[in-house]
Amino acid sequence: MAVTGRQPVRSGAVWTAADVADATQWRFDFSESERAALVGAAQRAVAVGRSVSTLEHRDFDLPELRSMVARWVEVIDRGLGFVLLRGFPIDLLTSEATELAYVGLGLQLGTPVGQDADATLLGHVRDEGVARTDPSVRFYRTNRRQDFHTDGADIVGLLCLEKAKSGGESRIASSHAVCNEILHRRPDLTEVLYEPFPWDRNDEQSPGEDPYFMLPVFHDVGAMPRIFFIGWYIPLCVNLM
Repeated sequence: MAVTGRQPVRSGAVWTAADVADATQWRFDFSESERAALVGAAQRAVAVGRSVSTLEHRDFDLPELRSMVARWVEVIDRGLGFVLLRGFPIDLLTSEATELAYVGLGLQLGTPVGQDADATLLGHVRDEGVARTDPSVRFYRTNRRQDFHTDGADIVGLLCLEKAKSGGESRIASSHAVCNEILHRRPDLTEVLYEPFPWDRNDEQSPGEDPYFMLPVFHDVGAMPRIFFIGWYIPLCVNLM
């Protein structure tokens, strides 16, 4: 077995299912005053013609949410790394206002970034009845399952608008716990995962770009590993190379 000087990750974000069985660690419920504040801000944003791309933090500078947001940040940044928020006021908002309220809530945590070649800030995960006949068709537009993966942002959020007739469950795992398990079982593979790795661009490359990009699965930021892994990007890239 290869010798490595790497040490296990030690943080609150290393957990297994048993460690997070107590939902009070990560579940937060909006109060009626917090719901009302979100509704009011969203309705004002609609009235002045704001869109998802033009919305600014000052449009959602909500004193009613500051203490709650601070608790979320503590859990996300220095604790388990995830939260579940319940009671978002979709029952009081139009579709347009719901989008603005959700993006406005996200602005309390950071700056939105695009997730595809079109720099889409807010996408809809729903079965559009399309088949994934080529890599450019994203899984979230189909009824096909997406396995565990990471997304290209510091924080990722999902808002459930309607319960699926069947399926639709979301699951999460601790990537830092995965890092530690690989280090424990196969430290030699940990070193391999720190090496540059090819990933398919899913037909979103710019003119003149290769149809894949190079990025390690693991790389350290501030002595803490960051993980990039989307399993279905790998077979396509292997075929391309």
